[in-house]
Amino acid sequence: MFSYIITKCNVMHFIYPEGDNRFETAIMPHVIAYMLLITDPGIEREVIEEIRKIKDVTECRAVYGEFDVFVRLEVPDLTVLDDIVTRVRQIRGTIHSKTLVGSP
Repeated sequence: MFSYIITKCNVMHFIYPEGDNRFETAIMPHVIAYMLLITDPGIEREVIEEIRKIKDVTECRAVYGEFDVFVRLEVPDLTVLDDIVTRVRQIRGTIHSKTLVGSP
């Protein structure tokens, strides 16, 4: 088992448990991330329309269940991801978001 840290240079550092001296890194050519959003009731479509205008959004759709909107992002680095996440959170009608960064 391991944990990892992703730096702003798209380098993933794998950290192993104490006593395990391995150290590995992986260069991420791009970052794939997913956002799950909760919106105000009845405003999902308007939120989706705004999100689809954002350059690095590769998929955005309404979903059923705990969350209202699913967003897939493919960005060059974590700085761009941070900018997009901030922008999405500011869209009128967005109440809550969770962001998941894909592992290489």
